[in-house]
Amino acid sequence: MLVTVMTNPDMIPALKRAAAVVTDEGGRTCHAAIVSRELGIPCIVGSNTATEVLEEGMEITVDATRGVVYSGRIAIEKKPENSVDASQAAINEAILAQLAPITGTKVYMNLGESELIHKYKNLPFDGIGLMRTEFIFSNIVGAHPMYLVKQDNKTIL
Repeated sequence: MLVTVMTNPDMIPALKRAAAVVTDEGGRTCHAAIVSRELGIPCIVGSNTATEVLEEGMEITVDATRGVVYSGRIAIEKKPENSVDASQAAINEAILAQLAPITGTKVYMNLGESELIHKYKNLPFDGIGLMRTEFIFSNIVGAHPMYLVKQDNKTIL
């Protein structure tokens, strides 16, 4: 679990390893919420007191659907995954393509994590408009570029 006041882009490698995220500050559009949604990690933001109440080594269960942190390990009922066969998936893609708005400009996607493109590849967009290079760098090197600068680490690989 990652428990912090607030996340920032330097924390991306830690976020990728976290089973869940709980922050003292933030809302639906904060960094922790956006990145956690993209990574599929349960996240509670704006708890106000997580860093004061939760201690390192505590066993907790984060129920992000309800916005609750439980002491200890608790089994949380998950919604069953929708199993869609290939023919239904093709129909869904065809319907989605027909529903795509017709615009005078091209629609580009912002993508934070390049390895997640498979989740979005069938959406109606014309390309990638913004790709966070520090995330790409972090995926290759294992550390955020600013962390290396602050550490005065001139060796990248």
